[in-house]
Amino acid sequence: MRNRTILFNKQKFICGLELTLHLNSLPLTGTYTSCGVLTCVESHPASNTSLARVDSDSSDPPSHQSTSIKSLKLFQLETNVLNGNSHGRQRRLVASVTSQQSRLTRMANGLKIDGRLEAGLATLRLELTKQDDCLANFICQSQAEDVEGNQFESKAQVLQHPRQSIESGGDSLWKSVSVLALLQQLDTKLERLENDIDSLKHSIDHDVDSIKTDLNSKVDRLEDKIQSIGKDLITQSNRLEDKIESQQKNTNSKIERFEEKVESCNDRIADKVESFESYLKDNLKDKLDSNADTPAKRVNGHLKLELLSLNNKISTVKTAFEQFEMNIASNMEGNFVKINQKLRVLKKNTDMFLNNQTQCPQSSENEISDECVDTVTIGLTKLENKLQAHFDELSSNIDVSTAETQPIVNRSVSHANLDFEEELKAAFTHALTPKACYRGMLSVAATKPYIVIEPNDKNKQAFPVLCDTTTDGGGWIVIQRRTTGSLNFYRGWEDYKKGFGSLDGDFWLGNEKIHSLTGRGGFELRVDLRYNGNSAFAHYEDFSVGDEVSNYALSVKHYDGTAGDSLTQHNGKRFSTRDRDNDEYNHNCAELYTGAWWYKGCHYSNLNGMWNEGNNKGPRWNSLTNANAASYTEMKVRRVISVLS
Repeated sequence: MRNRTILFNKQKFICGLELTLHLNSLPLTGTYTSCGVLTCVESHPASNTSLARVDSDSSDPPSHQSTSIKSLKLFQLETNVLNGNSHGRQRRLVASVTSQQSRLTRMANGLKIDGRLEAGLATLRLELTKQDDCLANFICQSQAEDVEGNQFESKAQVLQHPRQSIESGGDSLWKSVSVLALLQQLDTKLERLENDIDSLKHSIDHDVDSIKTDLNSKVDRLEDKIQSIGKDLITQSNRLEDKIESQQKNTNSKIERFEEKVESCNDRIADKVESFESYLKDNLKDKLDSNADTPAKRVNGHLKLELLSLNNKISTVKTAFEQFEMNIASNMEGNFVKINQKLRVLKKNTDMFLNNQTQCPQSSENEISDECVDTVTIGLTKLENKLQAHFDELSSNIDVSTAETQPIVNRSVSHANLDFEEELKAAFTHALTPKACYRGMLSVAATKPYIVIEPNDKNKQAFPVLCDTTTDGGGWIVIQRRTTGSLNFYRGWEDYKKGFGSLDGDFWLGNEKIHSLTGRGGFELRVDLRYNGNSAFAHYEDFSVGDEVSNYALSVKHYDGTAGDSLTQHNGKRFSTRDRDNDEYNHNCAELYTGAWWYKGCHYSNLNGMWNEGNNKGPRWNSLTNANAASYTEMKVRRVISVLS
């Protein structure tokens, strides 16, 4: 039982108990005119933050007072005034109204009594006709009860202490009573003024302490944020250096493979030239050696000269190939085919010449005739001319091949550089993309206010989450989002258990997932709202949701923000849906208010209500929107970083 006492005061207050006594001139003895009017009033207007509730006999949710008046009673203190004895007072009930008897009108013992008890207002009015009643002391007492069952008792009294008897003069006695009444009013006002000053001082001290605490908390959080950002910058810098080193190794490896291919191509060309040179030397040497013992010395000398010239030409070709292999890079296969064809033609012509040379007739002395020598000489000249023509054509093909190959090499190198640039860019993007949602994320993540974090070894998540990377340092995992109203949130238990919607639109993450994130504690909650074009937020330092056995019971504490607190009243309440009633009201609040929430009886907030619905049925936040619907809601959680960590 809570008690409060209000002394006599003629000033009207917004709510509470008020007792007034208006005195007329003292009536003459034996008359029945009124000497005074005594009025007692108890009032409790409706609260601005009333609990949205629907009575069982009404289809529309009416407005109820936060406190209901149960009774109002008026007592008279009987005191032996004539003997000057103010002790031994006895209290006598004069009139009363209760919730069972709300109306009273009667005349008794020289008193005309009127009384009534209505919603939020109770009144007792007495017209006094007796002198003793006008000089008596009265007490007015009321009893009230709020929606949580707490009972209140209020008292107010009129204290009068006349120092003269009635026989000593009525007018003098009445003036004494009036002066005492005025003094009593003055004392009451002074006492109330002192109480107000003490209350104001206490409030100022409390506000100063609260501001200091809040400032220290914000300083600590800022230091944590700076420390976290520094650690992340160092970590990301190390990762970037490792990635650059890895890419450099990869680039060096590609360059080495490219150089190996060019060297292999050069080796193949050199092998072919060397093979052709060896073939010519071996075949011509055998032919010439076979005629070494013949008397045709001139033919022998001529053939040797031709062979030397041929060797010189081959050396020239080899030099050209060596020069060519310094410029060629890749894609030479077609030109190699042409070169091989020309070499085969040279080999064929050489074979034909040698075959023709062996058919020269010989004399009896095994000497070659002059005719045959002339024929061989002519043949060698023709062969030399053909070789020169072929080598000129071969040189031209090499020059063309070099001219054609160089752009191809340049394009290949350009493509290789472009591919490497794309690979490097992709690697950097992958390296700088956050792998977890945490407070103090790097600014590279801020280029996208929202990103989807997939499960990986670092975050140990079992499911993808939408991460707010920028709000208040970032790192918020969004658990509820409503922006367009295109998704129906009036659903059953299983849908809210598993979750529904899409991370790139409106969604409810799912009670099981929210429990798995916050069930072990250490999470804070932020609720972002938009109403009538204005944005506001509510922040709670401690937030968690229980498991299904507890019906996903809510735990939320320590509010701050700009939207007002409309969630702490739901602390400890169980989750309810249209097909699972876990609230404390005698009807299903989820059905009455077309939503799903941690209803009490019924709610101060209803963020999963029907979109754009008024009458407390939409996504409302009482302290910001009253009974109307918000146009944007987002609930998100973030792990709290301990100062000691």
